[in-house]
Amino acid sequence: MYVCIPHRSLDAHLSSALWKTYPPHDNYGFLPNVHKQAVTDLAFSPSNASVLYSVGADGMLIATDLDTSERLVRYSAHYGPVNSLAVTRAGSSAGRELLLTGGDDGIARVWDPAREGKDPVVELDDELGGVVTAVEWSADGSAAFVGGVDNEIKVSSESQ
Repeated sequence: MYVCIPHRSLDAHLSSALWKTYPPHDNYGFLPNVHKQAVTDLAFSPSNASVLYSVGADGMLIATDLDTSERLVRYSAHYGPVNSLAVTRAGSSAGRELLLTGGDDGIARVWDPAREGKDPVVELDDELGGVVTAVEWSADGSAAFVGGVDNEIKVSSESQ
């Protein structure tokens, strides 16, 4: 198991350090200049253990290859900070990996990293009632759960 710790270097760029959580707590890796502001959430790819997805206060969703430190994809995901991230491989997309993000702009978005282009697959903004602070997929990936400052959890499914 590994943990990712945001780190500000002497030149004021944000980077992330990866550490093993079990002794001997070795530094596993270092990802320089992933985000321009604070990293707010992380998720590993369920289909490729060397891919780490991250979102940040800079409004970006970024996929990074941990073996090479190469940025694989970068989306301008939200207007303002992205607060939460969830990943699934299930659902009607035939096992495709789908990402769910929620931001200060009050919108939850679904992303398909295998798809051409930089636009979200779906925007879930109906009656969200303000800043989105939490997102998660159902166990089978067919429904998205979105929570926010309105103190409610909204559910959006494929059939809706």
